[in-house]
Amino acid sequence: MATGNGAPGPPFAFQIYELNDVRDPQYQHTRYGTGAWIPPQTFRDNDWELIFDEHSFFYFDGSTVHLYPPGSFPMDAIHNAGEVSVYHNEGQIYGCGEDVTEPPTPEPHEPPLEVMDIGWKCLAFVHENDQSYVSRAVFHEGGVPRLTLLRPSQVWAKELLPCIYRPHHVHDDSPQNSGLGGLKGEVAILIALIALSVPNGNIHLALFNCMRGLTWTSHGLPRDEGWTSRRGILVKVFTLSEDTTPLRLFEDGTVAEGKIFH
Repeated sequence: MATGNGAPGPPFAFQIYELNDVRDPQYQHTRYGTGAWIPPQTFRDNDWELIFDEHSFFYFDGSTVHLYPPGSFPMDAIHNAGEVSVYHNEGQIYGCGEDVTEPPTPEPHEPPLEVMDIGWKCLAFVHENDQSYVSRAVFHEGGVPRLTLLRPSQVWAKELLPCIYRPHHVHDDSPQNSGLGGLKGEVAILIALIALSVPNGNIHLALFNCMRGLTWTSHGLPRDEGWTSRRGILVKVFTLSEDTTPLRLFEDGTVAEGKIFH
C-alpha cells in the first residue's frame, strides 16, 4: 500500500489489553491535598483482558496494520521490544513504561512486590532544539505538559490528545510553517494514545487509519468518545528480529523526517 512519503516503516507486532482498576470503589483513591484521582498504585490492583480474541496479534508490516486471529501468528519468532500501561481520567493521561499487571522479579531484601508502588507519570513532551518544534511523547520527568506548536492541518493532535496537552496558540498552515510541529516517541506510547482515543470497538479501524508507512496520520473517527474516566490500556510491542535498531530509529524520527505524526 502506498504511504504518504512512499516509504515503508519498520515491521513490528503488538497486542492491546484493557486495564481494569479493581480497587474497592467505596474509597476515593485521590491524591492528598489536591483531590486528583490516582491510578492503581500496586500491581495487585490492576486486572487485564485482551480487547480482541485471546492470543490475537496486530502486525504492522511497514505500510498498514493487520489483525491476526489466535494461533495464526508465529509466537516463537517474536522478541519483546517495549510496553506501556496508561490510564485516562478527566482529560489527564497517566502512564508507566511497564506491564502493571505483572510484578517484576524481586531482588533480595526488597519489599513484597504485590504492594510495591507503580511509578505513574503524567503524559509530557520533550521538544527538539532545532526549530522544528517536534515533540516526543514521554512518561517521565523532564518533559513539559503541552505541545509547543500545532497547525490546523495537524488533526491527529485533536484526536489523540485531550485539550490540556495542546498548545494555547495554533500556528497557521502557511508555506513557511508547513514542516513545523509533529510527534514521535516509543510506538507503544503512540499506539496507546490511538487506542485510548476511541472506544474498544473502533480501535482496529483507528489503528488502520493512523498507521501508514513512515507517516502516521489522523484516524478520522469521532473525538472524545474513548476518553472515559478511569479507562486503562496496556500495549506490548514485539519485533520479529532480535535487532531492534530499525524500530528505535523510527521512534526517534531518524528515518521519518524527524517525526512520526506529521
